[in-house]
Amino acid sequence: MDNFFWVMVALAVGYVLGRNSVLKMDGEMRAPMPVGELPAEAKGRMEDALRRGDKIDAVRIVRTATGAGLKESKAFVDAFAAKRAERRKGDPISRG
Repeated sequence: MDNFFWVMVALAVGYVLGRNSVLKMDGEMRAPMPVGELPAEAKGRMEDALRRGDKIDAVRIVRTATGAGLKESKAFVDAFAAKRAERRKGDPISRG
């Protein structure tokens, strides 16, 4: 009987934590949005973070704006940074 109680507690905690993963900072419940649909304001803040070299902050911004998980947000930021570096590499002005 005691084990059953703790299993039920663990399931309840898991359920609550899972539901909170889609909560936004304003407390409004939203489903995660696809990372590719990053709002313009969040994209600008992410770009600023990358310019400062703060990739962790860039991932945090993406996660907060979209509700996506850590893995998806990091993959998005890495791909964005790689495209940005590739564009800069081919730009004769940025090579100095």
